[in-house]
Amino acid sequence: MEPIIEVKDLVKSFRATRGVGKRSRSTPTVEAVANVSFTIKPNEIVSIVGESGSGKTTLGRLMVRLMEPNSGSIFFEGKDIFKMKSKSILEFRRNVQMILQDPYDSLNPLYSIEASTKQPLNIFMKKMSAKEKRDTVISYLEMTGLRPAEEFLGKRPGELSGGQRQRVSIARALITAPKFIVADEPVSMLDVSLRAEILNTMKRLKESKGVSIMFITHDIATAKFMGDRILIFYKGTIVEHGKMSEVMNSPMHPYTKLLIDSVPSTNLEEARDYLSFNEEADIKQLMPAGNEGCRFADRCPHAMSRCSAESPHNVKVSSDHEVLCFLYG
Repeated sequence: MEPIIEVKDLVKSFRATRGVGKRSRSTPTVEAVANVSFTIKPNEIVSIVGESGSGKTTLGRLMVRLMEPNSGSIFFEGKDIFKMKSKSILEFRRNVQMILQDPYDSLNPLYSIEASTKQPLNIFMKKMSAKEKRDTVISYLEMTGLRPAEEFLGKRPGELSGGQRQRVSIARALITAPKFIVADEPVSMLDVSLRAEILNTMKRLKESKGVSIMFITHDIATAKFMGDRILIFYKGTIVEHGKMSEVMNSPMHPYTKLLIDSVPSTNLEEARDYLSFNEEADIKQLMPAGNEGCRFADRCPHAMSRCSAESPHNVKVSSDHEVLCFLYG
């Protein structure tokens, strides 16, 4: 089966700042996405897992062409998205949608909920009647938990709670029946009961409509629930990827093992270990561009001298499981 998405040698770097927005030629360049390659098949959910600041959101924005890469390519249905012209871009926008973590990034505060949700239909479904559009908006709002939807149509985003705004954002992303969705921490602002409802809705969409989803999260438990395959992302690099069951049951990379072992527990000592791990993660920076060595070497309990001097290569563990680590080759 041909992939719906193919990413080849993708690189995105940024010049770091000194002080408030100050840059100079001497400030280092950091790589948010460093030579990343992977594929996503039709009717597949791929979970991208990594801690805050690992480059996950940058990768997601590249996937929907909200950013341009320094180098590399992304192919959607065989076409390079960064070489598309106007007509192809319009079709790409209809078929590829993004759900952002913060709905304020995607909802105009001056538009009513009906106007915001209907906007994609006005752009891509111009032949639909006004009644069909309204009925479609109501259907998708209710599907994401806003019931009765008619009570929300005339409201503005500022009149809704954060969870309600996120439901509107999700409904708007789904309303054009896209083939591929990038979901960037889409349920992090929702309560637990609604979180499960939204995740199950997205899984049903995949099963009923055949949509492919790149699900970005820092929570490996949610990643396991959602994904068919998993990519472990660390400092802009995929350190391990493969079939979900295989990676979760037989993790190879030390970082993957750390993520799995650090899932919160009712055990007090394990909970302390988890909190300590996250405190350390928050202060780590992205890898300076051009640096050699394993990006996890400074935190790895198995680090060897070569880990700081050489860049590891992918080692194929099985037909659908690879790891970027000197421990295996």
